[in-house]
Amino acid sequence: MTTPAELRALIKRLEKAEGPSLKLNAEIAVACRVLPVSAPKWVDTNFPTWRARKDGRVEVVHTDGTGGTFWEPAHYTGSLDAALTLVPEGWMFSELRRNHEYNCWAAKLRYGPRPDIGIALGEHNIGYLALCIAALRARLAQIEGKG
Repeated sequence: MTTPAELRALIKRLEKAEGPSLKLNAEIAVACRVLPVSAPKWVDTNFPTWRARKDGRVEVVHTDGTGGTFWEPAHYTGSLDAALTLVPEGWMFSELRRNHEYNCWAAKLRYGPRPDIGIALGEHNIGYLALCIAALRARLAQIEGKG
């Protein structure tokens, strides 16, 4: 499981990103433990160690480092559709708009049952990355019990 500190560090790397990144896609998939649609569910339970490879793929292995498999994750940092899949259950996409005052994209997510207390924001020069940041902030809020 990803710790709050690891998730915050990933958010900081996304905020500094200059564009889509295969390595960041893999790091996001590892942090969120996102399996490809074609993967059987037993992959997650049989291979508890997840890591981002330097080639931008996700690798899962047994605790002792043996066995496992790897795949290329979705292009979260380069696709709105892929970034939307990161929005955690219970959260709703609210808006993605160009903020002309700060010359960036702003993404907003709301926590469904309590939109008054659960809001996750993301800002970046690139819309996909703003949405990724907002989704990871929503996941961080879940881990910390705030959504």
